[in-house]
Amino acid sequence: MRRYLFLLFSIPAMLQAQQKSVYTLEDLISLAQTSSPSALIAQNNYRAQYWSYRAYQAQLLPSLNLAANLLEFNRSTQLLIDPGTEQYKYVDNSALRNGLQLFVRQNIAPTGGSLSLSTQLDRTDQFSPKSAMFYQSMPVSLAYWQPIGGFNALKWQKKLAPREYELAKREYLEDMEFITLRVVQLFFDVLLRQKSYEMALKNYENTEHAYKMAEQRFELGTITKNDLLQLQVLLYNHDIESRDAALTLTTSLFSLRSYLGLHQSVQFDLAFPDIQQEVSVDYEQILSLSYQNGTLQLAQELRTMEAERAIAEAKANRGIQANLRMSFGLSQNAETLSGAYRNPRDREVTGLSLNMPIMDWGMGRGRVRMAQSRADVVAAQVDQAFKDHEQNVLIKVMQFNNQVYQCARSRQVEQIAQERYQICLDKFANGSLSVTELNMAQAEKDNAVRRYILDLRSYWSYYFEIRRMCLFDIMTGKDISVEFDKLVDR
Repeated sequence: MRRYLFLLFSIPAMLQAQQKSVYTLEDLISLAQTSSPSALIAQNNYRAQYWSYRAYQAQLLPSLNLAANLLEFNRSTQLLIDPGTEQYKYVDNSALRNGLQLFVRQNIAPTGGSLSLSTQLDRTDQFSPKSAMFYQSMPVSLAYWQPIGGFNALKWQKKLAPREYELAKREYLEDMEFITLRVVQLFFDVLLRQKSYEMALKNYENTEHAYKMAEQRFELGTITKNDLLQLQVLLYNHDIESRDAALTLTTSLFSLRSYLGLHQSVQFDLAFPDIQQEVSVDYEQILSLSYQNGTLQLAQELRTMEAERAIAEAKANRGIQANLRMSFGLSQNAETLSGAYRNPRDREVTGLSLNMPIMDWGMGRGRVRMAQSRADVVAAQVDQAFKDHEQNVLIKVMQFNNQVYQCARSRQVEQIAQERYQICLDKFANGSLSVTELNMAQAEKDNAVRRYILDLRSYWSYYFEIRRMCLFDIMTGKDISVEFDKLVDR
């Protein structure tokens, strides 16, 4: 308990004694977007999407592969033809097989098929019914596999993947703007408490000076005992307020440092941010930019395309499933390795496999209907999302444009209240003002300062919210962008 009280009452001294740096709002936003834990999470989310897109691109390129079938030992009884009698009989078979295949495969996105070029060598060591060794080679083989009327997943992926990657870029930029909005909130929380602490100290100092004067005037009989006691209560209240303000300031600083990823020993003060009074935003411009640069339109397009993909997949899987296989090449077998490559013979294999549901009790049709119903739901949700977005943009634009006036007016009120309080202090010093009137002027001054800070917070919150929606900086006239290549290389 004693330790707690010591820390509590030492907070004001700690805040005054430590050397601090002054940070602007822009300084903390830049720091948060580069080194805060939230920024690192956003960067890694983008990298995951980047490598997912790279994996998709790799599917469209030829791939070189090596396949091996090693040490395949087979000991069993098999039904074979006796060459002497030309009759079937069961014999004990024991053999060891090894094989290697090197092949290049290329996926064909427009058709959903795949083309491969390969070379293959197999060796079989026969132990029973008699000892022998065989080689079989396929020096070159060209094969093609093609689904007929089936679902072409690669074709749909080719439509979706580039849009998904573009969406990932925009989502990263949005994440940075969400970080900015969080910094604005924490910044003004600290700024308000910092100013409250400074006002509490100044109020205590002014009230202490006024109380000493009141003691002298009480001895002279120019003020009553009630006025003196009222001023004494006010002095003690300011002492309590200063300690409460110091504690809440320390707490809010902890929260800000934690979000920025800074050590808790780092001390700093915050500077008042200015407002750009000449800046006003146009609803139509912001709405157009939000569709052009933001995530909403692209995300809704992807939702619609994914619903269409589900319908196409359900329809393709409902009917006959057919696959065409064709292979052309050279082949030879011999008891020696060199013989297996001498005078190879033509080798052609073709085939068509079918899978046709005869009675599925309406399962295929039900899947199609279900996919269509989900697509209808998505269409309604997309339409509502655009309507909500338009309304949200309109509200934010109106709030921001109005907040410019609000900040200018609350700044004037704060200056007037400061001037009035100073006049009241002077009047109290010469005995022409009561304690109650001095207390009211002080409260008006404090409330005006807090109101100005809160109006500033609303101004910058509306500004960065608009910037997040359209990924466009209305103050600089430039799109929000980063060098994405550097994010991957970090």
